[in-house]
Formats: sequence, structure tokens, C-alpha cells
Amino acid sequence: MEQLAIPYQQSMMFLSYIRGPLVNDWVEEQALWLIDQVTRGVPHAEENLWATIETRFRQAYTDTAEKQKAQHNIRDLKMKGDDLDGFIAQFTMTAKKARCYVPSKTSTATCDDTWCMLDDNDLLKAPLAQQGR
Repeated sequence: MEQLAIPYQQSMMFLSYIRGPLVNDWVEEQALWLIDQVTRGVPHAEENLWATIETRFRQAYTDTAEKQKAQHNIRDLKMKGDDLDGFIAQFTMTAKKARCYVPSKTSTATCDDTWCMLDDNDLLKAPLAQQGR
């Protein structure tokens, strides 16, 4: 396990778990980049090796539609029964995916879209109104 503390080994181990016809070329490209870096004198312990691989992975394989899906889903959220805590937890998680700012102690939520401009009272009234309360 000590080997995983070394960014070069951590990166190579990570890449070794990613397999498949749709990703093999990307994995090979990253492994060659890592080998090239250490061949040029970058220390195996250089934190930027792992940081670069992690960033490239996220850029290449993050669900690019996640934000749009979450923005759509947040519009359709409804409280189930009287489970306010569950609704708030679901709203908070979905809002994060939608890239909304949901403050914990203030009364304003902001987002890059008007549907997410809610205050605490709107947040609580909306699900109740949808259930006919």
C-alpha cells in the first residue's frame, strides 16, 4: 500500500484498472505520458503526475450531461409524504449536480438559471403545493 502514496505508482495502478475497447487508447496515451515525464527527470513522487491523470480522467469521462439532467430533475422534485428531511437531502444533492449554490444558513439559493433562484420559503412551499396541500 505504501506504493500508492507515490503519485507515479498511484497513477499507473489507476490506469491498470481501466480496460475496454473504448478506453484502451486513452489509457495507453496517459501511461506513455507518465513514462515520458519520469524519463525526462520528473520525480516519481511529483504530486502533479497524479493530479494531471485525475484531471484528464474527469475531463474525458465525466458525464457531460449531468448538469443538464440535474437541472431537469430538480424541476420535478416532489416531497414524498411528510419526509421533509429526505426531500431537502435529495434537493441539495440534485442542486449540487446542477451546479447550484445552496446555502446552509441563508435564505437565498443561486444558480445560472432562474428556476433555481429559490428562497427557503419557496423551497418548502413548492413540494407542498404540488401535493395539493
